Amino acid sequence: MFCNRGKVMVKSELEKLGLTPVSVEIGESTIREDCIYSVREQLNINLNSLGLAIIDDRKSQTIEKIKIIIIDLVHYSEVVLKINLSNHISDQLNQNYHYLSNLLTEANEMTIEHYFITQKNRTSQRIINIQ
Repeated sequence: MFCNRGKVMVKSELEKLGLTPVSVEIGESTIREDCIYSVREQLNINLNSLGLAIIDDRKSQTIEKIKIIIIDLVHYSEVVLKINLSNHISDQLNQNYHYLSNLLTEANEMTIEHYFITQKNRTSQRIINIQ
């Protein structure tokens, strides 16, 4: 499962730099220390070499949270939504759905619904390739 591997990699990189991870989740990590610029830059270099990156601005963070919610829902959750996708995402992020939808569309040139369908198709392709 990539998510767990990613969390382990981030935790390892934080520890290599002498930082103490309090929590490491997909899309968000918390450390005990204040991260000085030089350590932060080295962490970003290390993460980039692993195909990961530090996301600084709020819009990009929100876009990543939208993607994480969808990926988790499609690939890792066995819960069937009892509300529509737009309400689910809006409730999870406590933000207006139209604002969230516009953010993702501007950044990825696809709507939330299209991103959701793309993720579902990736799951179907994996199943077909395995057979």
